[in-house]
Amino acid sequence: MRIRWRLPPLLALAAMILASSPAAASCAALPALDEHLALADAVFVGTVIGLNNADRTALVSVEEIWHGPTLDGTVTVHGGPDDPSTFTSVDRTYVDGGRYLFAVTSVEGSLRDDGCSATREWTPDLADLRPSEFSRPAATNQPDEPGPLPLTAIIVGSAVLVIAAASLLAFRTRRNVPDR
Repeated sequence: MRIRWRLPPLLALAAMILASSPAAASCAALPALDEHLALADAVFVGTVIGLNNADRTALVSVEEIWHGPTLDGTVTVHGGPDDPSTFTSVDRTYVDGGRYLFAVTSVEGSLRDDGCSATREWTPDLADLRPSEFSRPAATNQPDEPGPLPLTAIIVGSAVLVIAAASLLAFRTRRNVPDR
């Protein structure tokens, strides 16, 4: 008898949990992928190089820009609210090192994404959607890597050291010579 009494509430609870798919409940019917990409403000291919905000904010190295404005070589894409304590049913999360085809909106200069967009992890079949003309990202304003020192700097530095050492030696020997 006890099993019969507990079974219906457990089945109802299981049905509610299984039936509640956040993205499915919040996204309207989605168009075909090529139509969906055309609706985005910016479409680009990139690799996630950093994450924060519960993996909803991605630092992305941009490789190809298929549609939209010129982007820097590195951009930030927000897949949910900026407040780490706020979550929605359509938040998008990313995988560090993952390569994606991003289809984002631009809101006040910020690139925004969600679980209802056409963004998806890169698969080889997505190359079929690549436009015949696409662009590369603008140069990212990052400091240049220091290169090797030029030969002139090495020679001048060495000469300064030799002169300083010779001067010090001459000064010390003069101090040690008794006056006559």
